[in-house]
Amino acid sequence: MLGTDSQGPPPLPSMAGIADILRRTQPWTRLMGILGFIMVGFMMVVGVLGGLAGLATGDMTALVLLFIYPVLALLYIFPSLYLIRYSTRIRDFVAGGQGPQLEAALDAQRAFWKFIGILSVISIVMGVLMAVIAVVAGFAIATGSAGF
Repeated sequence: MLGTDSQGPPPLPSMAGIADILRRTQPWTRLMGILGFIMVGFMMVVGVLGGLAGLATGDMTALVLLFIYPVLALLYIFPSLYLIRYSTRIRDFVAGGQGPQLEAALDAQRAFWKFIGILSVISIVMGVLMAVIAVVAGFAIATGSAGF
């Protein structure tokens, strides 16, 4: 019969092997979390300085930076937090090597990917919505039927 193995299920990976793989992953997840926090700070500074420059020059379009960049920066805090949490739980598992610590690390990884997945779907929907609005507004302006 197809798909059956006469020798039983394959052996489970060893906790030592799992710990070694996660130990080598941990510095990279911590680095990406820290870089995420740095980018959040950079986005906040650019948003505030750009907005203030817009106020100083009277350029109202630059004021958008004052609102958009800080809001986007707040969104980026969460993936960074999830990566730092994942990194810390990996460290705990590597130090202790127990099943519950592995479960905690994997759950932290799951939370990161869940947030990224939801954020990705929202971003795609918002992008499509903005494109539709831009096309409709462009058509209305081009035909002279803009009622706004």
